[in-house]
Amino acid sequence: MKKTIGLLLLLFLVCTAASADTITFQNGVNGYSGNVDACIRSESGRQNYNYGTSTDIAVGWELADAEFVGFSQWSFSGIPSGLTIEEAKLGMYCRDAQGTEDRTIHVYAMTSNITNMGTGNSRPATSGEVCWNYLAYDTATWGGGTTNGPVSGTDYTPTYGSSLTISVSDEGGYVEFDVTAIVNAWYTGALSNYGFILRDGAWDDNETRVNLSSADTDLGSDYLPYLEITYTPEPATMALLLAGGGLAILRRRTR
Repeated sequence: MKKTIGLLLLLFLVCTAASADTITFQNGVNGYSGNVDACIRSESGRQNYNYGTSTDIAVGWELADAEFVGFSQWSFSGIPSGLTIEEAKLGMYCRDAQGTEDRTIHVYAMTSNITNMGTGNSRPATSGEVCWNYLAYDTATWGGGTTNGPVSGTDYTPTYGSSLTISVSDEGGYVEFDVTAIVNAWYTGALSNYGFILRDGAWDDNETRVNLSSADTDLGSDYLPYLEITYTPEPATMALLLAGGGLAILRRRTR
């Protein structure tokens, strides 16, 4: 009886003290190359331009008719099933925060799949590349028919989103977006992994453009975006494994 009680106590202690583990995805680290990104702009004359290899992901407003929207896609593997996602952070190096006002950048889960971020760096989009007017240039428009940029509720969902206030003082350092809800939805299958969209709110008579180093940054590997995921084994999964082992021990001892 004492041995049984001791085993149960051990199961309880191990399950409640499951240690968290962290995995970081970043291009060039341990052979990872699954991060691709792009930005688009609404300014007249640039609505059909592609920025798939731009060194920066521009997000926010430059003028009332010039909005910049960013996209960041990540393939992630190596995380086994039966885990609990405790935290996920999207880290991006803030190269430049234009204007003088703080700006609130929102990150949402894409629900439309950008299949071609493109290879342009401020040039007219070629067939299939993402741009302001097209999810895929000359192939698919945004929001079921619009050519006026991504549509909330159709191309992306704000349900799993979060926001971050970025100041001029953040220039020259990393900023981190809380993407726990989005990554957890990808992990559980509640959402397909079509990546993130980064977007400012409505024009507010202030320049709020922020330039975040992209997967094609010219600053070097130390300034690349990263996706950091912290997870723990689910208590039920660990308890089942340990209980199975404990029962086997008890059976051997009682024969």
